[in-house]
Amino acid sequence: MNPPDPPRDHDVITPKHVRANPRLSTWVRVDGDGTIHVQCGKVELGQGILTALTQIAADELDTDPTRVLVHGATTAGGPDEGPTAGSMSVADSGEAVRAACAHARSLFVTAAARRFGVEPADVDARDGGFGPRDGEGSVSYGDLAPDVDLEVDIDVTVPAHKAGEAAMTGSSMPRVDLPDKVRGRARFIQDIVLPGQLWGQVVRPPSPAAVLVDVVTGPVEARPGVAAVVRDGSFLGVVADDEHRADLAAEALRAAAAWQESASLPDEGDLTTYLRDGPVTTFDADVSGDSDDVPPTVRQLSATYTRPFLAHASMSPSCGMAQWSDAGTDVHVWSHTQNVFGLQKAIAAALDLEAAAVTVEHAEGAGAYGHNGADDAAFDAVLLARAVPGRPVHVRWRRADELSWAPFGSPMAVDVMVGLSAEGRLMCWESDVWSQGHTSRPGFAGSPGLLAYSHLEHGEKLPDPVDPPAERGGGSTRNAVPGYAVPVRKVRGHRRHDVALRSSSLRTLGAFGNVFAIESMMDEAAECAGA
Repeated sequence: MNPPDPPRDHDVITPKHVRANPRLSTWVRVDGDGTIHVQCGKVELGQGILTALTQIAADELDTDPTRVLVHGATTAGGPDEGPTAGSMSVADSGEAVRAACAHARSLFVTAAARRFGVEPADVDARDGGFGPRDGEGSVSYGDLAPDVDLEVDIDVTVPAHKAGEAAMTGSSMPRVDLPDKVRGRARFIQDIVLPGQLWGQVVRPPSPAAVLVDVVTGPVEARPGVAAVVRDGSFLGVVADDEHRADLAAEALRAAAAWQESASLPDEGDLTTYLRDGPVTTFDADVSGDSDDVPPTVRQLSATYTRPFLAHASMSPSCGMAQWSDAGTDVHVWSHTQNVFGLQKAIAAALDLEAAAVTVEHAEGAGAYGHNGADDAAFDAVLLARAVPGRPVHVRWRRADELSWAPFGSPMAVDVMVGLSAEGRLMCWESDVWSQGHTSRPGFAGSPGLLAYSHLEHGEKLPDPVDPPAERGGGSTRNAVPGYAVPVRKVRGHRRHDVALRSSSLRTLGAFGNVFAIESMMDEAAECAGA
């Protein structure tokens, strides 16, 4: 089969997030006061994407950015743009927002032209509104909103502004998210207090393999302010009328619980043996060159470089909120997740609900470049709130929970062997990367992938973490191939199964472990060669 022809200059490529979310009203709506709401499917993690998208939208709408409000991800009518990961938010969401806002502007220009009895080409933008090029008067976005139907599919053939016409994009603009943070206003999920709110706390098992055998709940249920004690299998938690009472009740519940424990943790001082001795999947990441064509090496160097389990250790522990309807048929969730639609599907799968019965709305939390405990804390809140339908329940993990139960970055051991010629040139490079998988986000491997789900009576053990496919960068062997001219290379990955602790995405996945190993070996080879 012949490859497709490359795009020609006049071909229009539909942004991938527009293909997945073609309805214009999913992206843009306009209030009567002229406020323009732009809904994106990405979330603010402290990287400033809401500001960047505000600039892009304001340029395409020919309006001041103060009139544009860009909202973070929600499953309630917002676009599904997948997880906020890989540093692709501005590139991917930005081109979709640009296309949506360009089409929206063209519809408002057409409506303004009808108002003034002129052609659309004769309408100019005027301070957030529109007016006839050769006449008096202007109308605002708010004035025209009743006349413009946004329930249409985005027309990507509508030309966006050229780069030189952008007033805001690429310029410096005050961050839209910082004033609240600098002034200490309630912006983070930890700060939210809703009418009728209760507070929840989960009692975690004392070790990963522990099973709840018995718990005496009566004295805890009788404590002042306690609204509910929840037990489902080995999931145990309490709901109270304030956070302090919830914490105290959880401690009392912990003292009243009996657990059956078994050893399951590796020796933290010998994680290399743990990675090598378990069941593994071995695969080639790179094999190149022919050793028969390479002069014999006269010196060989070998070394092993390691890294331990790594915690995200965010400035604030994970937090989640949930409120079931009075009838207990649907639930609204607030979370600092990186993927609202992924969390929605995972919660629905865990509780045997239709996805439409679960609404997930992003609320900012402490940033984490990777998969922390945000999704798990949200599911904790869902399980506890189910016991008090109609009341929102706020769950804040303790620091001990965060450092014990949130997903870790995987440990790694990288064996490297190099051969040098008599002249000190690299002739061959061989490395073996030992690691767990580097992702276990909600919904992976066909499982909800949520911590508390593995503790429920009818839940299931969390599957082993996996690696992204090679075309998305891989995981264990990401950046494991040295970027140097070596005639013969062989790089293998060994991914451990039956893991002792859950691992998932931490910034760059396996890359920084591999790059550390490569550059360290290059230093040693250079010293050996006197170069």
